[in-house]
Amino acid sequence: MKIIKGIILIFSVLFLVGCTNLIEIPDVTGADIDTAKTVITDNRLIPIVSEEYSNSIDEGTVIRTYPVKGEEVEQNTQVKIYVSKGPSMIISKESVFSWFHVQGSNSDKWNFYAPKIDKGILVLELLPEINSNYSIIWKDYGEISLKETLEDSVPIEFTDLEYKFVIKVPIDDLGNDRPTKLYLQLHYTWNDNNAVLNLELNINW
Repeated sequence: MKIIKGIILIFSVLFLVGCTNLIEIPDVTGADIDTAKTVITDNRLIPIVSEEYSNSIDEGTVIRTYPVKGEEVEQNTQVKIYVSKGPSMIISKESVFSWFHVQGSNSDKWNFYAPKIDKGILVLELLPEINSNYSIIWKDYGEISLKETLEDSVPIEFTDLEYKFVIKVPIDDLGNDRPTKLYLQLHYTWNDNNAVLNLELNINW
């Protein structure tokens, strides 16, 4: 009987010791990422950051964690911190295009929809009216840059839909998540000659 009581006592002690090693997941919802990582680390847990879009939570703000706040875990448990990347789509408030006329034309117009950032992709939709007496054939490539010299330019995804152009470029490639001035160069053939068209875009987000 004494042996059984001894075994029960040992298991009880081990259970209590195990319980004391459990750590409660702290509430870091609404904190900035640096603060959240510090709090998680100070609680002897391992922070793992994951980003996702949110239309209601400001960019850089913690949305939630997994395991969730209040849950008890062992020390050195990995805690995934979900951080807002901001809204999935951002539409510019105001923008202005300027351009050099296509060769053979001095009255072309470049209408456009408001530039937008859709899930990390900058999207420009242009509706050109080219008044040229020559054959214009647009090529499916071009460059875009933050600099007028087109230094550090990145390639664009260019789609000609007959009535409009759609230009796409990953915003991370530009190195600026809210560019306010962009320089574009589009390639085309004019009267069987290779040519380029330069456009400048000013954006107010």
